Amino acid sequence: MAPVLVEGWLGVELPPFPLDMVISMDDAHLYVACWIQGFVAQYHVADPFRPTLVRKISLGGVLRQKSSPVSVLQSPPVGIFEWGSAAYNAVL
Repeated sequence: MAPVLVEGWLGVELPPFPLDMVISMDDAHLYVACWIQGFVAQYHVADPFRPTLVRKISLGGVLRQKSSPVSVLQSPPVGIFEWGSAAYNAVL
């Protein structure tokens, strides 16, 4: 999870700022919600010393609000992920 270069924020970088973390019932996945940047990331943590990013889904946040004073100077690449039977706009 890396900061995004922006303009109109308190600094030049907008940090991910993880607010919620949940471990799956089988202890294989960690879900991290970063609401300021607007994404939820899933990590495979079966080996806790080598977590692996499985997917990252964009849900909104300060970066994607129409009325936001924050403008992105360097945006991350965007793609489409299929999760279950639905397709989501995702940040790669």
